[in-house]
Amino acid sequence: MHSLASFLHNKFKTYLSLNSLRIGDDQVSYNDLNINGLKIASLINELGVYNETIGVVGQRNFTSYFSVLGIIYSGCNYTPISFKFTESKILSIINSCKIKILIGPKSDIDKVQRILFLNKKSHNVKYLIQDEDVHINNIKFLKKYSFIKQKPLTEPLKIKKNNLVYILYTSGSTGNPKGVMVTNNNVLSYLKALSKIWIMKPGFRASQFHEFNFDPSVSDLFFTWSNGGLLCVVPENELLMPFDFIIREKIQIWSSVPTVANFLLKMKMLKPCVFPSIIKSRFAGEPFSQELANAWSLAAHNSTVENHYGPTESTVDVCRYVYSINDKDKSFSNSIIPIGKPLFGNKILIINKNQEVLDNGKIGEIIFKGPQVTNGYLNDSTKTKSSFVSFNWDDTNDIWYKSGDLGFYNLEGNLECLGRIDNQIKFGGRRVEIGEIESAFRKFNRTKDAKVIALKDDNNIVKGLYAFITDTLSEQEEKQIKIEIQNYIEKLFVPKKIISIPKFPLTVSGKIDRKKLEKLILINEL
Repeated sequence: MHSLASFLHNKFKTYLSLNSLRIGDDQVSYNDLNINGLKIASLINELGVYNETIGVVGQRNFTSYFSVLGIIYSGCNYTPISFKFTESKILSIINSCKIKILIGPKSDIDKVQRILFLNKKSHNVKYLIQDEDVHINNIKFLKKYSFIKQKPLTEPLKIKKNNLVYILYTSGSTGNPKGVMVTNNNVLSYLKALSKIWIMKPGFRASQFHEFNFDPSVSDLFFTWSNGGLLCVVPENELLMPFDFIIREKIQIWSSVPTVANFLLKMKMLKPCVFPSIIKSRFAGEPFSQELANAWSLAAHNSTVENHYGPTESTVDVCRYVYSINDKDKSFSNSIIPIGKPLFGNKILIINKNQEVLDNGKIGEIIFKGPQVTNGYLNDSTKTKSSFVSFNWDDTNDIWYKSGDLGFYNLEGNLECLGRIDNQIKFGGRRVEIGEIESAFRKFNRTKDAKVIALKDDNNIVKGLYAFITDTLSEQEEKQIKIEIQNYIEKLFVPKKIISIPKFPLTVSGKIDRKKLEKLILINEL
């Protein structure tokens, strides 16, 4: 099977009477999902667009999900256009991908049309496709179409396995956002690896928490749909507090960032056995603490609790660790559970600064290879060559991805991740990992959710450490914690201030936005 489109289309034939997608109280069958996808594909090809990037506008509505499928069926690839992005980022994505077509519900298409009209000289968009009949359009340089009455294709377009499925842009935490190019072969290899560890019967109910621009959404959509599950979309107003949603929708596969589960823990909602329906719990994207893993395993007592790891460049995940209640008293670095062992088809090693492979127990950069490793970055050969490399000690001459993450294999043969290499800072002439300081804060009930930020000057030299919490401390309580925390870290690394905020700012992906925390430090210091 060369393409994700053919793979899904063939799978759908056995699921047509089952429900595929649920949003609020409404749901659609696999038959409806399939037909709408084929209609969109037909219109895209009718407009003369093949093997190009198309923008999916918006999310958490039926048209956006139909659009993802339709774009794949047409032989094209998709990139998400979210209104959580700034207008400049929306235009940047449209320009770098040379997008001609944007697809979405009419309400969202109208929003993006206004952005395009104000910037009509800075993009190549020609066509807008929506889900309602098209009336008189006064914007002459754009043509609108509706896919509703379009005659569907009989089957998806046949394409090569190295054609792209999607382009996702990284958050830009280490510089300008990079467009990661992911092929059909990458996604099919990932689904094959996941199917070896998750065996589900058709009709299961899976959550769809992640934004399209965050690659765990790929797992949500394509694993669920390729196995006949019902994809239940978490409403926007329940993303931070999905407690009722999980119970109401009887979710069996739950997938989110740890931040969400940690918020439920802070609100004292992770009582034992509150989520009896869940049988698979997948967390990814952020460090997953032992305390949180233990609380979730008690709350979702029928579920495996899994920590998955993989940069966007790895096509979702390359390894996972299954937490056991027996791990409660084990000692892991910074009290963060491991990321485990490679998924089927992947190989992971640790190297030092000289690009030499390290033995188990030694800390270095995590690198990996396998069929999930992507094609690199759109329009950026320099960054591609620096991150996607071959090594003289590997006789296969395969391409390895240098993750930029620090890690090591522990005595049990499980990989532990210590965070980004650039999260290992030098302060006062000494080196320390940010995660080590945050781990020390987790020893105290009032600061368990602390996030530590190293404020740097224009020369990238650390000039101060700050901690953020969502609890409130008196001056005396802060002083006492700063004294007691020296039992776990050197005095040098005790943050200058512990700053209380109502809630942590989040990225579009739902992860803690450390860039915004840096800005809050500057405001706090004024």
